[in-house]
Amino acid sequence: MKNSFAIPEYINVFFDKYKYPLVVFVLGVALVIFSGNSKDGEDIRTYMETDYGEKMEVQIKNALEKIDGVGKAEVILSLKNSEQNIYAKEGDEQTEIVMVNENGTQKALVEYTESPVYKGALIVCDGGDNSRVRLEITEAVKALTGINSKNIIISKMKK
Repeated sequence: MKNSFAIPEYINVFFDKYKYPLVVFVLGVALVIFSGNSKDGEDIRTYMETDYGEKMEVQIKNALEKIDGVGKAEVILSLKNSEQNIYAKEGDEQTEIVMVNENGTQKALVEYTESPVYKGALIVCDGGDNSRVRLEITEAVKALTGINSKNIIISKMKK
């Protein structure tokens, strides 16, 4: 009985000639497909960014709820840049990062940390329809984050 399915010779030659690049290509595609847990359009933030942003949102929320007339509040901040470490450098052109020995491991020496830069804020609260409350919230958020008042949105919370 003869095999009815035969691979053409030019395909065999191609696979023999390019088998290693094809293996690398297939592995690369598999890594790309299986490594991404985020959805399209989703903002990917590091743990540090998420932690810092959430901590600041909670602090602002707690402070705003203590202002007379605000009531219950929800705060959402958008970050332009996250908190960043600036490392100490040495050498003639200061191109080499200074490393220190900490508990038996080498770590880069942090010279200072730059504060995050915020893009905007959304505050939804019970008193969001009162102009005095809106002004106080705007001034408080500006003072805490440095966000321009035109990028602070305040809305009344639905009941």
